[in-house]
Amino acid sequence: MNKVELNEELGYYVNNDNVVSTVLYFLLKVEENFVLKKVDVENTLQDRLTSQFKEYINQKFIQNEELSYIALSDQDDRKNVAFRYDFEEPIAGLNFIDQLLENQAQPFFNLNDDDFDDLFGYVTISGNETHKLVTFRKHHFIDIVNRDRRLYVFPSNQRFVEMQRDGFIIDKGFDFIKVNSDLVIIKPKTLEHSFGFAEVIASHSQVAIQAIQDLSFLANPDDFRTYAQTDLSFQRKLVKTRNSPVLDIPFAQVSAFVSGHPKLKNIIKANQGNTAFELASANSKKIFLDLLNDNFLHSGLTNAEYTAKSKDKIE
Repeated sequence: MNKVELNEELGYYVNNDNVVSTVLYFLLKVEENFVLKKVDVENTLQDRLTSQFKEYINQKFIQNEELSYIALSDQDDRKNVAFRYDFEEPIAGLNFIDQLLENQAQPFFNLNDDDFDDLFGYVTISGNETHKLVTFRKHHFIDIVNRDRRLYVFPSNQRFVEMQRDGFIIDKGFDFIKVNSDLVIIKPKTLEHSFGFAEVIASHSQVAIQAIQDLSFLANPDDFRTYAQTDLSFQRKLVKTRNSPVLDIPFAQVSAFVSGHPKLKNIIKANQGNTAFELASANSKKIFLDLLNDNFLHSGLTNAEYTAKSKDKIE
């Protein structure tokens, strides 16, 4: 789906003519295994969850005209953005999404048998019999309202009373959402650190390195590969190069661009025979990736040179 199609799909859920509701689940992690538990909530709280879900969908997507919606493999440094998962590899840890969409019954969270310490994330399924969305937000330690750490007081009629049990905070946002067949991601780091997506990035980065090596752009490819294994951010940028038009340009043309650039010529050095780049420092390796991603732009209006961390083509 593109952005217009995504908003059209999400628009169903905020249209007051359509009856939708939101059901809350806890995703527990027990002995390295994910366990999904349904949360029994009173009707007024369920209505509030539904309203909160609609509010966020409206705010983040439908009314957010400046939101960029791009492929996850093209991830860059822009802030107001959502990503579409476009890798072939499925993420095994997200099986709970299919369980909910397939209406598989889940046991209830039981305060006597289950432990808040196992809470890994908050999952909601919103919609009705014909339309359904699943969201996930990672649980963080600060979400727990723990009476052992502080004294929580709230008004009751004309008196102030103490909160009787530990609780938790449910933020209106989420880290990712499943819309039809598309996984739409707000916080890629949740996938990387909590569901093993970092391994997918590492695998694709090695493919990108091999493509660069096959073009003979580098005089020291082994050093470049070793460095890439230690830096996840570097690996993300490597994955992005797989669609780079720079890889279709002969080395001589790329080298001429670098040597004629007022900044790059002092950072990216060619070997003695000018047949490949010799990247000695970590900074030169990072700048080389910016080069491959065509991030160095010249303004025909002001005659200034720029580094563009994010860019959209003018259609």
